[in-house]
Parts: sequence; structure tokens; C-alpha cells
Amino acid sequence: MCCLKTETDRLVLSPIDHYHFEPDAAIYHQGQQAPAVYSIRNGCVKLSLFSSESGERIVRLLGTGSE
Repeated sequence: MCCLKTETDRLVLSPIDHYHFEPDAAIYHQGQQAPAVYSIRNGCVKLSLFSSESGERIVRLLGTGSE
């Protein structure tokens, strides 16, 4: 029988939470550590970098099935 040996094992196998974000909502900001791993089930996510010199630069657009 298998048992959870580390905190990491417990976190990986813990129940999955489902979140809904409104359009243009920030999931987290540049420089912050993401609080979770996210899987996109519907819609898309824009990843962007901001700089004081050039403003917003879109790095990638992600949707369901994106790698």
C-alpha cells in the first residue's frame, strides 16, 4: 500500500479546486510567485510583461490544450 511521504506528495494529490476568472482579471502579477498550477478548461489567458519603457508586451496567448 502506498502512503504520502512528503508534503509535496500531499499537495500534488490534494483535491483540485475550480476557479472562474472574469475577463481582464489578473491571476497573478509579474514578480509574484503563482499560488497554484493552473489548467485552462475554457477560454484563454494572456501572458504579458510590463516595463516602464515599453509598456505591455504580450509574451503568449494560452487556451485549452496549449503547451
